[in-house]
Amino acid sequence: MTDSTLQKNTIAIIGGGFSGAATVIHICRSYHKPIKILFFNEGYPVAKGIAYSSQSKYHVLNVAASKMSLFNNEPLHFVNWVRNIYAEFDDENLENMFLPRSIFGEYVAKHFNHAIKNSANVEVVEIKKQVNDVVFVNGRYDITTSGNEKFAADKILYAPGNFIPEIPKAVGSDLIEQKKYFSNPWTDDATDNLNNGDVLILGTGLTMVDTVLSLLEKNFEGNIIAASTHGFFPLPHRKYEPYSDILIELKGLTPSTRF
Repeated sequence: MTDSTLQKNTIAIIGGGFSGAATVIHICRSYHKPIKILFFNEGYPVAKGIAYSSQSKYHVLNVAASKMSLFNNEPLHFVNWVRNIYAEFDDENLENMFLPRSIFGEYVAKHFNHAIKNSANVEVVEIKKQVNDVVFVNGRYDITTSGNEKFAADKILYAPGNFIPEIPKAVGSDLIEQKKYFSNPWTDDATDNLNNGDVLILGTGLTMVDTVLSLLEKNFEGNIIAASTHGFFPLPHRKYEPYSDILIELKGLTPSTRF
């Protein structure tokens, strides 16, 4: 059993994806008093989680590179990092590009590791265990992980990230038990060795787009059917100029005609 009850000023971060890692980075950069962070992460690479673990170059960010900086006061931090690391992306239009998610995951992971190695005041303890229970007792949080290990913290940040999609009500238990049914679309097994048969995807959102791209990347030549209750598809990004004339037009309306 690991007992950290004697530690003071301890923060537990439950979840080791982007949100948890970004929090650690900012604490390491800004906190000037001794503090300990218990960093719980299980199942996915540190700082990447589900979202940024994909290695497919076709799985891209849905936000332009110029808006993906880790630091508010350095809006082009991510863009400049990419330019220094990836020569193929040294493009004058890089700020507006939608880059592979794996690159952003690498960016966060590199800055996470740099932050914890170079912080004089912050001690980060990485715990590769699943948190099973949290109880608030006598002003502190008692944390129990898989294997019944015990930890304690003064504060908790819950950063679970994305969950595996819920199984639709229309999907019966007999189908769930089939080897060709995949409830987790983010595993390689879901798009491997399909022998060019027919594939049915339940949902037409961004995860569907990722799945189709994975299938095409693996030279799948069968039929792909996407089903959705409402039949909506993700909308493309479009550039719009701010319409400031609306303020002038509203001034010309009488009180009785304003909405």
